[in-house]
Amino acid sequence: TVKFNFAMSNRKIANTTIEELKEYIKKYDSKDYNLITDGRTYKFVEYTKEEQELDRQYQDLINKHWELTEKSRELYYQAINQYNIDNLITKKCIGACLDDIYLANQLKEYQTKKEKFDNKYSSLPNYSTFYFLIMLYEKLGFLDDAIYMCKEAINLGFSIDNTKGGTSARLARLLKKKEK
Repeated sequence: TVKFNFAMSNRKIANTTIEELKEYIKKYDSKDYNLITDGRTYKFVEYTKEEQELDRQYQDLINKHWELTEKSRELYYQAINQYNIDNLITKKCIGACLDDIYLANQLKEYQTKKEKFDNKYSSLPNYSTFYFLIMLYEKLGFLDDAIYMCKEAINLGFSIDNTKGGTSARLARLLKKKEK
């Protein structure tokens, strides 16, 4: 099911033939194709030797990023469900987010190199630790820090944050909130 969902994000499985489903699974499991996304849709592209080498070079960095992202996500949802947002879990989450954001420049470099293989799709369209950190800073009342992190995310090109307006809209709201 996961393979179908990734491969067929823009189509209903019920409207697909068995042969098409088999082809999607074959491509998904193949080392010859790479499933890429622009954050909203997915598609298969040929996975070249050069791209495989690039992925090998950045594999430790990518693994560290996703490890920190998952840790930040868990801590964030624990932190915001506490009676008082100013707590030890929040501080740990901020630390994990900052550790991950420290990797953002290197991941941006990786993304730029990956885009050479298909410039319509980015390999890291969403950098959720920016979102978690900005939200925590806002809840703690650190509006200047939240604004700074919004600008940093936008400057690095990580402005998609799973909200309708993205980081740019969040920045506008924070600036308006600070004026009051």
